[in-house]
Amino acid sequence: MKKVIFIFISLIIILAGCGKQDSDKESDLKAFKQDDNTEIKIPKNPKRIVVLHPTYIGAFVKFRHTPVGVTNYVNQNKTLKEATKSSKVMNANDIEAITKLKPDFIITTKEDKNYKKIEKISPTIQIDAMKSNYKETTKKWHLLSMRTRKLKSGLKNGKERLKLTALN
Repeated sequence: MKKVIFIFISLIIILAGCGKQDSDKESDLKAFKQDDNTEIKIPKNPKRIVVLHPTYIGAFVKFRHTPVGVTNYVNQNKTLKEATKSSKVMNANDIEAITKLKPDFIITTKEDKNYKKIEKISPTIQIDAMKSNYKETTKKWHLLSMRTRKLKSGLKNGKERLKLTALN
C-alpha cells in the first residue's frame, strides 16, 4: 500500500513539474504587433534572429544584436559585410539554410513570397514597407533587441527620444 501511495505522489509531482514548464514557456514570450495589427508571439529575449530584408539588418547591427542569418545583399555593402561577418549569409529563398539556423524568430517583408514556408520554421514578423517608416521600424527593432540606450543615441530628434521613453 505504501508503494502505491509513493508511486501516486511521485506521478503527481512529475505531472505538476511538466505543467509548470509549459507555463514558463508562455511567460517567456511577448506579443509583437505587426503593421497589419495582427499580433505574433515571440521570445522576450531573442538570441537567434534571421533578417531577410537588407534594410533591417543595419538597425540590428546598430543595437549590437548581430543576426544569425542575413541575406546575401550584405556582400554588396562593405559596412554591413564587416558587421555581419559572424552571420550566415544566404539567399533569402533558401528555406533549408534558414531552418538549419534554428532562429528564435524571422523578420521579413509583407511582400515575401516564401512567408507561408518560413512561418513554419519559426515565428515570422512581416514588416509592411508601405505602412512603415524607417524611424518607426527602428523603434520596433529596439523593442525586439532591447537596446534602449543605443537607440536613443541613434535618434537625433529629442521628440523621438521622448516618445521612446514613454513606450518603456
